Amino acid sequence: MENRKTYQDIVIREKTYRINKLDARSACWLFCFLMDKAEGKAILSALGKCTKSEFDEVQSLVIKKVDFMDTKDGNTFPTAVTKMDGSICDVTLEDAGNLFNLTTEAVMFNLTPFLAEKE
Repeated sequence: MENRKTYQDIVIREKTYRINKLDARSACWLFCFLMDKAEGKAILSALGKCTKSEFDEVQSLVIKKVDFMDTKDGNTFPTAVTKMDGSICDVTLEDAGNLFNLTTEAVMFNLTPFLAEKE
């Protein structure tokens, strides 16, 4: 049996971000919510059908589980990309394209257990 993958590293603008898995209940909610919104189409199309408050909820849910992997003096350590109030504190993510890319990557990483092909 393969170990459950609990994180995924991605690079955006030469910075490495670590996407961590949501808890199981949040991932189940996210899957059900987006599948309903997608109406049989690609699951990421559901984001375009969200109200602003729904989109903010989804984005906040997944982005709070992301860290910037900072490297100094040969050591790598995670640094939060959001403040305690949920606002973004990473300069790279002030660009809407970068933030949306990270959001979609985080959504898809957390939904992969639901989208895996049946054996």
